[in-house]
Amino acid sequence: AIGFGWATRSVAFVRRHIRVVNLIGGALLIVLGLLMVTGLWGSWMSSLQGVMQGVQLPL
Repeated sequence: AIGFGWATRSVAFVRRHIRVVNLIGGALLIVLGLLMVTGLWGSWMSSLQGVMQGVQLPL
């Protein structure tokens, strides 16, 4: 019940700005596609895997 008001406001914000949300999402998809085509995405993920191997989770 406490989060219902927050969720309603968030959804209302997205509805008011749906055009901008769609444009930003489309631009991110294009950038991700270009990174994958050029091979930069794979090399970036490989370097991030090397960084994350040393991380100890507190579980």
